[in-house]
Amino acid sequence: MNIYLIKPTKEYEEQVMKIREEFLNNNEGFDECSGLENYTTYDEWLDFEDRLKKAYKETYVPASVYLGVRKEDNKVVGIIDLRHYLNEFLHTYGGNFQKFLTFQSIFSFFPN
Repeated sequence: MNIYLIKPTKEYEEQVMKIREEFLNNNEGFDECSGLENYTTYDEWLDFEDRLKKAYKETYVPASVYLGVRKEDNKVVGIIDLRHYLNEFLHTYGGNFQKFLTFQSIFSFFPN
């Protein structure tokens, strides 16, 4: 399986929001995803930088958000937040990235 990372665009809106809905319906965790679980529209979610700066103020750490897209069928199989640097808290309890993989993508790594 080939997966590439791309910045979120409107092209993937339907897929991302469907992933959100499925995980909320199943009471599953998102492992951050830049707060995807907290927003009902894709456009609200896409406003990462301003939204997170306001929420975390002086403890905010810039991050780049990417979609993991499977090359074979252009399907979103994951989301990754890649932090540009770490503050003291994230150095101890977090890390440089948060990731989220769909169940389908996880199981596709294992042959039947």
